[in-house]
Amino acid sequence: MILYTWQFELWQHLWQGGSERFPHAVLLSGNAGIGKRDFANSLANSLLCQRRRADNHPCGECDSCRYFEQNAHPDFRLSQPDAEDASEENEVKEKKASEFITINQIRLLGEFISLTSHQNGRRVGVICPAEQLNVNAANALLKMLEEPPPQTIFILVTNQLSRILPTIRSRCRIVKMPVPNPVQAAAWLEAEKCVESTLNLALAGGAPLEALEHGRNAESHTQRKRFCDTLSRPAAGDPIMLAESIAKLAPATVMRWLHTWIYDLMSVKATARSRYHNDLTETLNNLSNNTQLIELNKFNSELIQAKRLLHHPLNAKLFWELLFIKYFSLFS
Repeated sequence: MILYTWQFELWQHLWQGGSERFPHAVLLSGNAGIGKRDFANSLANSLLCQRRRADNHPCGECDSCRYFEQNAHPDFRLSQPDAEDASEENEVKEKKASEFITINQIRLLGEFISLTSHQNGRRVGVICPAEQLNVNAANALLKMLEEPPPQTIFILVTNQLSRILPTIRSRCRIVKMPVPNPVQAAAWLEAEKCVESTLNLALAGGAPLEALEHGRNAESHTQRKRFCDTLSRPAAGDPIMLAESIAKLAPATVMRWLHTWIYDLMSVKATARSRYHNDLTETLNNLSNNTQLIELNKFNSELIQAKRLLHHPLNAKLFWELLFIKYFSLFS
């Protein structure tokens, strides 16, 4: 079981009334990189535990806990996109093939909850990330939530609550997952021996697990700096070459770099402070003098719209070329 210090209070609150009064469906919502998936797994482990402790943590010793630790619990199912298992170098390719939770996966979940329980009568299904349910899968899940079988609990996890069908949201207890305060996050990163923890926490928007990943991925830092260096020299920028240079990177990663760069440009122009790229504040400040806040804000709105197209079939190279052309035009 993995439970982070900033989740202790929420854990206690969820278990008020005991396991018998636990909601049949919970929707864990919050920023990426704050430990929602680990929290969901810990909930599932505890709900299935045969000798749960007084603090509602799983005992870690019963047959159920041993099955869960080995990822072989017969009363637990995880539904996630196949791309979640892709390695970083294959991420782009895999996500194009299987980026959504499909109707077939939800049908398998339906078959699972229709079976007799193997352990203590309870079955738990985790759906993560729930915003990646395709339309048919979401409708199929909705039917299960409307008439849940006895002793069945669904745990949905999402980074984007607004993308979850309102009808699904209305049938779940929505739980807003806490973001650790800077002191908690810094202490945890220090314990994990994260390098450049302050910068990595800023790049991750205050999300400690994502910050830790940044700290462990030196190549990602190199790629980010190379990308930002190109953005910082718009007069010499070539949108076609830039689109080619990021072709093998995960689209969501590139979009995050670009979006946070624009946010920081607006921030330094308005307040002389950057939020994300703290190691490049001076560069951002100099660059912001060559554009207008209103134009940055317009482009920021376009990026928000463009994010919705990241997971749709399209000409990726053309997609990025158009965005980079618009970016460079901000400084012409």
